[in-house]
Amino acid sequence: MKRFILGGLVLAFLLGFMLPTMVAAEGTVKNFRLSDSPTGPAMTNFPSGISTVYVIFDYADMQNETLTVKVYGPGGIVLYEKGKAYTGSGTESIPIVASGGAFADAVSTNPYVAQRITSLGLAQSIVWTVGKEPTPAATTPPPATVPPAAAATAVPSQPSQPAGLSQGSLGTLALVALAFVVLLAVLIWALRRLLAGR
Repeated sequence: MKRFILGGLVLAFLLGFMLPTMVAAEGTVKNFRLSDSPTGPAMTNFPSGISTVYVIFDYADMQNETLTVKVYGPGGIVLYEKGKAYTGSGTESIPIVASGGAFADAVSTNPYVAQRITSLGLAQSIVWTVGKEPTPAATTPPPATVPPAAAATAVPSQPSQPAGLSQGSLGTLALVALAFVVLLAVLIWALRRLLAGR
């Protein structure tokens, strides 16, 4: 019986050392943007005739975390979709090359959309256009055509996602709290059994 109690105490002690690694910070992504060059500034309107648009973002403290970049053309047609696992910190610049030599002009009533998707789902979306916006006319323009995935999910409109508690962080925090309660229960049980045996 004492071996069982001792084993419980050792397990509780080992769990105590594992808790800090379970609380380890998750990676962050900042400065998600589009540009006309691999290291260029953020842009959302590109000139007519552009053949390559770059999806750029900075990442930090990643631990084999998969991010997917998805780009829709006018009318919701998927032009690019690829996931990649990231580890460490750095900057990613992904060239999106037009299949027809140049991206077709697309204004705000029928735009392109770039998305960053994590394992938890859509994290950020940027609407972008090619060509000049038409001069406003006396008539009302038709409603915007946005890809279903972009329309169905509310996304931040800022050019970067600030650090903070994400859904993943909240899930990790809940898991750590549960592990702590279990650890405390095992310790109380083991101490009661140990004291009752004396």
